[in-house]
Amino acid sequence: MIKSNDVLTKINRVVENLDKTGVLDRLNGSCIAAAEIVQNLLHAEGINSRLQECTAIITQKEKFALVGYDNFLSGPGQVDTHMVVITQTEVPLLIDLSMGYIMNKPKLSIISPLVVSSDPEIITSHNIEDLIVTYRVKRNPRLYNVHQKTLVERLQTEAKLISDMSIMKKFIYVAIGFGLVNFIINMTLLTLKVIFP
Repeated sequence: MIKSNDVLTKINRVVENLDKTGVLDRLNGSCIAAAEIVQNLLHAEGINSRLQECTAIITQKEKFALVGYDNFLSGPGQVDTHMVVITQTEVPLLIDLSMGYIMNKPKLSIISPLVVSSDPEIITSHNIEDLIVTYRVKRNPRLYNVHQKTLVERLQTEAKLISDMSIMKKFIYVAIGFGLVNFIINMTLLTLKVIFP
């Protein structure tokens, strides 16, 4: 297993490279993409990790924000869930690179050790200046419905689309055939009217 200091060094290198290339800025608000990219980059560094669907509560004095809770969408095309990466290391770490837009800190990267809590639903709680971000286990996972279809499901969907298109082609051919027969009959009747008034 990689030592904790080496893990942090590698994670910080991944975040720095994402920042240097401008990718970190574009990950704000795109938690699923951010988590997948981080997981792949960590894998390339030799760090095993998993994706974790969760919710987050961000508190600041009397203000708070909810992220990933059911029916709390903030824009079109968004999913009511939140996704982070959890390393499978000696000290598991939660990594979240997509929350900067909420906290008005565009280059924000949250890297926090998991906590042992009396509440089994709390993954970790992280302090950033006067903000507290508490990550909790998602009660009603959304990702399997939205994003992570298995290869078998994709192949079945593709086969159904091909089948439906085949049926539509047959229907179009039949419709064209009926239209052609109708045109020939009408032309024949019109010709007969002209020949035999």
